[in-house]
Amino acid sequence: MAYAMIPRYRGTDTLASWRDADRFAGEFFGWSRVGRSQLVGETRRAFVPQIDVSCSDETYSVTAELPGLTQEDFEVEVEDGVLTLKGEKKSQHEEAASGPRRIETRSGRFERRLRFSAPIDEEKVSAQYADGVLRVEVPRREPAHPEVRNVPIETA
Repeated sequence: MAYAMIPRYRGTDTLASWRDADRFAGEFFGWSRVGRSQLVGETRRAFVPQIDVSCSDETYSVTAELPGLTQEDFEVEVEDGVLTLKGEKKSQHEEAASGPRRIETRSGRFERRLRFSAPIDEEKVSAQYADGVLRVEVPRREPAHPEVRNVPIETA
């Protein structure tokens, strides 16, 4: 082997015994561990974009990190007050049977949905994508104030 893996220091990991029990049960019952790393027995997790949301009096600002994706790899939708970011990050690695390897990058389909606490103006939502960072501006809308009117009462 041309390289060696140095294990990370776990310290006092209180969940280690639970993970070991989960791994043991999975192996015993034959539960699938999709994408197992051939080197250390870890499972590969799906890609999930990291999202930051900030808000001002006028807008919500959503920033998503989408490294390695092109604009054609994802889409942004807004419907019924919910902002949806969905797409797929394709693996950049070819499958090879030449021996053990370690892949730490994540790939796969993803979908993130955000519901905002205040009404939004869906027609004015805008998005910009540059250098692997998506910025979405979601304008707030004034909540509808119901009109109060007096109803005349007729006598019979």
